[in-house]
Amino acid sequence: MRALWTWVKRFALWFDTFFEAFALTALAAMTLLVTVQVFTRKLLNFVFHWSEEITLLLLIWYGFLGIAIGFREHLHLAMTAFAGILPKPFQKALDKIIPFTVVAFGFFLLKYGWDFT
Repeated sequence: MRALWTWVKRFALWFDTFFEAFALTALAAMTLLVTVQVFTRKLLNFVFHWSEEITLLLLIWYGFLGIAIGFREHLHLAMTAFAGILPKPFQKALDKIIPFTVVAFGFFLLKYGWDFT
């Protein structure tokens, strides 16, 4: 059982490392592609017709992976000014409630986004 758990942890670490590397590569490729696109459009009066679509797809994937990484690392947006003035028991209750509301909002976006498309 311990060997299985070690294998699962190792796979999860590889999975996280792969998608973080993909997100960084997407950001670098997007930056390079937009720079080349602006250079060719303004100075050479030539446009790669595929560059805008690739940039848009990279931006979407970078955004989704950034959301997942931020959620894992607890780097998502938070309003701490309101929670900071509450007593400690309320703060602890909010720490328990907020992840459930984030997940519920994600399902809400998923459902209505799916219906919209």
